[in-house]
Amino acid sequence: MRHLRQQLKFPGRRSAFVFLLAQAITVSAFAQNPAPSDSGNVAKGGSGGGYSLIDWGPFIGYQWDVANRSTPQELNSGIYVGGHVTENFWRYVSLDEIFAFANNPAQFQPLGNNQYASDKNRVYDLDIAADFFFTPREAKVRPYVFAGIGPEWFKIGGPGRIEAPSTGPFIVPLNVVSKEEVALVFGGGVKWNASPKIAWRFDLTTRISKRASFGMPSAVYTPGQLYVPSGSQDVMVAISVGVDIRSKYIAPPPPPPPPAPAPAPPPPVTIQPISGARDNVCAGDNLTLQTSASGGAAGSTITYQWMVNGQPVSGATGQSFSLPTSDSSGSKEISVKATAGDQSATSNPVTVNVLPLQPPTISFNVSPSTVDYSSSPITLAANASPANTCNGNITVSYSGDGVTGSTFNPGAVSGFDPSNRLKLQSRTVTLTATATDQHNQTASATAPVTVELQPAASRTDIVFPNRSARVNNAAKRYLIEILTPKLRDDPNSTVILIGHRDSHETGRAAAHLDRDRVLNAAAVLSAGKGVCPSLDLSRVQVKYAGTDQTDEPMPFGDASVRERSTGRVRANDENAKFRRVEVWFIPGGAAKPDVQGLEPAPERQIKAKGCPR
Repeated sequence: MRHLRQQLKFPGRRSAFVFLLAQAITVSAFAQNPAPSDSGNVAKGGSGGGYSLIDWGPFIGYQWDVANRSTPQELNSGIYVGGHVTENFWRYVSLDEIFAFANNPAQFQPLGNNQYASDKNRVYDLDIAADFFFTPREAKVRPYVFAGIGPEWFKIGGPGRIEAPSTGPFIVPLNVVSKEEVALVFGGGVKWNASPKIAWRFDLTTRISKRASFGMPSAVYTPGQLYVPSGSQDVMVAISVGVDIRSKYIAPPPPPPPPAPAPAPPPPVTIQPISGARDNVCAGDNLTLQTSASGGAAGSTITYQWMVNGQPVSGATGQSFSLPTSDSSGSKEISVKATAGDQSATSNPVTVNVLPLQPPTISFNVSPSTVDYSSSPITLAANASPANTCNGNITVSYSGDGVTGSTFNPGAVSGFDPSNRLKLQSRTVTLTATATDQHNQTASATAPVTVELQPAASRTDIVFPNRSARVNNAAKRYLIEILTPKLRDDPNSTVILIGHRDSHETGRAAAHLDRDRVLNAAAVLSAGKGVCPSLDLSRVQVKYAGTDQTDEPMPFGDASVRERSTGRVRANDENAKFRRVEVWFIPGGAAKPDVQGLEPAPERQIKAKGCPR
């Protein structure tokens, strides 16, 4: 009996006592010594609160054996109580000493019996484990896992306390002893730091150890004997809730003092829209743009930088800016940046289109392009057009021979001899129209004009003595020496002879003086004998006007020619101018005078006269 009582005593009690004593000393030491400062040790993700160095307190729960159900030996579920001592030396890792007691009655199935014998069984645990937290020790809620090792005592009642099964064979064992095993402990849970003094703890704990045999054989052969099969383990799972007293609390660091209020920011820099811009500007024009800005720190100076097409312009740093327009044409985007200290603002851009300077265009012609020398003056009109708006007001001026202002006078063209109308005189002159714009750019156009001075019929009257048809020496000299060379030089020229007699020349003898005077003048031109030339009479037309003096007489006289007494015409003879023959010389191409009643020269009668003396 004494031996049985010794086996039923709490096994490992000395080890447990030493373990608990060391734990008590450790807790006491940390409780007496000042806590290290950890004011700056707040982990990311923590609550920023304080923490305790030592947590200790009881727990209660329920424990059951999950490995040996329905075997010859099993442990029933039962109450589970104990206590924790936790040292929070590190932010995410703590040391945890656990003492636990569980009431797990043991059941044994006798060989050959389907009923179980039972005995009281107490399970004592004394573990040391490391807790691994997912949040720092300053956090309010701390999920964790833990693992450790420690002795586990299975304290059974003994042979005399085993309750026999209700039926079947049963043999009371002679020797039943408590058993001490080393257990692996692990699990997880959540710790809730409710206040600086109290924390709640929720655990799920698993202990694995060698199966407790209680001194029973692993195999029997006699019905009713108890046995514990070898080769298996005890796996104890417990759930528990506990309360911890938080000792040696390290309060969180005081919050930093609020920062000094920041000085009021300076007013932002604001810039006015650019003024002075226009859509189109001519190259070389002066264009001044202006802006103004305000704001910035007190006392700061606002500076400006003008930009053209995004590029800063050297020296353009004032409120006004003279846009360069002579360097290039095209679209220019202008903006300005105002800066005061470290603040700045940029204006909205404006666009200025710089037009190139191009001369105007001009077209010019004169119609008709061939005019007569005697034509009326022609008003010149050229058509000038601007290349673009930069040409502005365009003026047109004209130049060339015969041009005065904007008028061309054919009769003012040089190089003509109006006194010599024997042949066609022609000259082509070039007239120039010049368009000038407001920038003194010019464009010119020319137009050729041909001026013609047509040959003209000329008239000379030869006069006769009173009641005479004889051609005197002065008249012969004109007909032979002046008229005949003209006829010879111009084969297309012709002659018209119109005879007149004075109204005082009456009587039968004078009735045909106008006719005879024409025939004698034609004979001098065509006889071809003596001094008379041989003009083809087909080039001669005649008319006998009698006393008609509708055509104003042209005085004729040549004092250098000596006359016979019968052929002399006195200078004071007032009626001599009516005794005449109109001699018309008509150059080739010239218009004939408007004379009615002309007829061909009577060749037979003229030839019969020979060369008059």
